[in-house]
Amino acid sequence: MASEVVRDSLWRYFAEFVGTFILILFGDGAVVASLVTNGTSPGYGFIMISWGFGVVLAIYAVGPISGAHINPNVTLAFAVTKRMKWRDVIPYILFQTLGAAAAAGILLAWWGNVIVKMDPPPTLYAQVGASFFTEYPNPFFWGQYWPSKLLLPNSVSGTSLYSEVNQVFPLWIGAFAELLMTFLLLLIVLAVTDADSPFFNQSL
Repeated sequence: MASEVVRDSLWRYFAEFVGTFILILFGDGAVVASLVTNGTSPGYGFIMISWGFGVVLAIYAVGPISGAHINPNVTLAFAVTKRMKWRDVIPYILFQTLGAAAAAGILLAWWGNVIVKMDPPPTLYAQVGASFFTEYPNPFFWGQYWPSKLLLPNSVSGTSLYSEVNQVFPLWIGAFAELLMTFLLLLIVLAVTDADSPFFNQSL
């Protein structure tokens, strides 16, 4: 019995790995493709569709197994609302992170040399391209340009130019934007997955 519980948990954790991998591979892949074509193709519309398509594929692929959280914020929201056990939170987030890293690694292997040839180090599309493989505030909106090393292999190592608050877009605006978008995301996710809602089946 205990072994079955462990096996079930491992499958759910692995499902989060797969779901997040799918999301990042499709979504971030479209963004990278847009960069290497200078934004002319596939275009921003295709990027948005790709992110949505990645979410849908992930939900259909692993939703019945793990719930397809594919986002640590969703996992925390489910734990807070008692829709999952707290002991599963850290493994869920860990496997989500690993899945995202694996997808980013594949994209880096595919496109890394192309990006390097387009804009070789030390700049390496520091304001845009480097953010595909790391996470930091977009310096075009939230910061001034100042070099600081990113956590990337030397072959594609660039510079993040974020170091101080942008006077046009204060940091609190960026923080509020992230808070608002996360709130709306979790509101929608919790609403469409509420089994007590009379529209539960329709929303899914």
